[in-house]
Amino acid sequence: MPKRSKKEFLQKMNEQLLLLEEFSNNYDEGKLIYATEMAVKLRVLFGTRDNPKDALLEQFCKIFIENKPDFLNDAIYPINMPLENESKFVRCNLCQYQLTHAEDSSIFLYPVPIKSDKHKYNAFNTWWRKTTAISLGASEIENNILFRSDVVTLIANKEGAHVSPEISKSMALLNRNEANPLKIDINGKIYSAKLDEIFSATIRQIVYETLITLKPFVSKVEGKYMFQNNS
Repeated sequence: MPKRSKKEFLQKMNEQLLLLEEFSNNYDEGKLIYATEMAVKLRVLFGTRDNPKDALLEQFCKIFIENKPDFLNDAIYPINMPLENESKFVRCNLCQYQLTHAEDSSIFLYPVPIKSDKHKYNAFNTWWRKTTAISLGASEIENNILFRSDVVTLIANKEGAHVSPEISKSMALLNRNEANPLKIDINGKIYSAKLDEIFSATIRQIVYETLITLKPFVSKVEGKYMFQNNS
């Protein structure tokens, strides 16, 4: 297969970012099924833990001789919470929760992305493979910490294809509904968040961080390319 030109790489990268933006807008309109579509595009951009060299960003930076940019990291670590390996419930560092009224007037916890204005940035490898996104809780659970790369892989490969052995047990745990979601006691009534919505909100947050980071980066690279080819 012939190698892509720089122009083709720019077109491909801009196309992926436009699709991510479109899918995220659909998600924000309440179409949560777009979480899977977003995860697939993130996998195209960043690859998987087992195949990082196939990632579009990796190839893009290589052909343009650019270092990967530092990525926006909005992960939060609430105070007065048990340590990750001591908690007995699924905790997410990339989403927050709001009480929402359903159509039948019941109230439930709804996970939403953080989208803060902190503007803290980390090197790509730290952001993608070393910062906890979700903890499945309970120290006796093997591989109970999921990084951004793990969450994207789990959602993009719901049927289990191409999932590394390191996180396959986490997937089995989730599929058996044996992980406990966050529950909050308000005036003696327990409200809980749905696990699938926690994962969807996490994917949406990763997309938010990705767009904030990559749109100006790609624009800068494209500007340099246009200048070099028009001078």
